[in-house]
Amino acid sequence: MSWNNFLGLSAGVTKLNYELLPFDHPIFIVFSSGTTGKPKCTAHCTGGENDVYFYYTTTGWIMWNSLPSAMMSGASIVTFEGNPLGPKIRVLWDMAEEVGVTKFGTSPRYLQTLEDNGYYPKDRHDLSKLDIITTTGSPLKSSKYDYYTTRSKNMYF
Repeated sequence: MSWNNFLGLSAGVTKLNYELLPFDHPIFIVFSSGTTGKPKCTAHCTGGENDVYFYYTTTGWIMWNSLPSAMMSGASIVTFEGNPLGPKIRVLWDMAEEVGVTKFGTSPRYLQTLEDNGYYPKDRHDLSKLDIITTTGSPLKSSKYDYYTTRSKNMYF
């Protein structure tokens, strides 16, 4: 299809109306891929202008969408390119502490790797600004849930 034909598809379409919505209104609604079972519907809301949102992800994974979406609510985002375990295992947590991450997203496998290496972020970093740890992509072992829920006010899976 040519560019002109593509642009012509909008002929006769009425103008979009934009509305100011409340803080807790969903930014988007998506379905998971079904990695851990049947696909699940997610209504995603983000924080506000005082939040610093980080999710260790690639731009090809659905979790990436939560980052630019967070900016629409005034939140700042942090991105990271590189090995999440190197050059030292603490690299992501050093970054989170340094920039004051309030929302930290990761995978259960990453949390397991930290534990396998005896590394517990809350014991080594000032994470007082951290509100929420989120994890997705695979099931989280109950021991990880127990550990992180005792160290974060909120943990979502």
